[in-house]
Amino acid sequence: MSISCADLKGLRHFRQIRLVAGEKGLYRQISWPFICTTSTISQWLHGGELIFISGAGLDCGEESLLSLMRESVSKGLAGMVMLTGERYIPEIPPSLVELADASCFPLFEMPWDVKLIDVTQEISENIMYRKEQAKKGQRFLEQLLFSADDSRTFEELSGLFGIPQRAFRFIAVAEIQAGDPAAAALDTIKSDLSHTLK
Repeated sequence: MSISCADLKGLRHFRQIRLVAGEKGLYRQISWPFICTTSTISQWLHGGELIFISGAGLDCGEESLLSLMRESVSKGLAGMVMLTGERYIPEIPPSLVELADASCFPLFEMPWDVKLIDVTQEISENIMYRKEQAKKGQRFLEQLLFSADDSRTFEELSGLFGIPQRAFRFIAVAEIQAGDPAAAALDTIKSDLSHTLK
């Protein structure tokens, strides 16, 4: 289970950061926070990162920032957080807001005096926690479905793996056949399905 841009508003250190554009892209999943210190990012990132732009060491002109956002969108990043203040980026240019909205690319504004280390650390810890929880869920399901040892009840197994017990349970199977055009986008489909069910 990963964290999406929509989940950021629930983090303590993200409270002073506001969404300024790209609301339709809040479903995007975040693989990791990345602090940008170069004018180009393609060679450094895999996709899915939440990029932080402080302006330090960068050309903060409108065209340069637009170019960086276009590259971020084409690389499949989760979103962008721009630190604004008097020193580097006084305000987010309207052209970036327009591009973010048109691309469904979340664009956040972060006051310069908010500690960047606190924000990125909280996001990283949340990602790692969710990954660990997802592993527990996967091990629980594997044990439940494939273990030859049937001496443990469902309740005992769920307690062992820290899976919350509910009064009701659902099982669903989603199958995509090889050769189906959707198979190429399988990871995105899994991510979107998981987020929708959540």
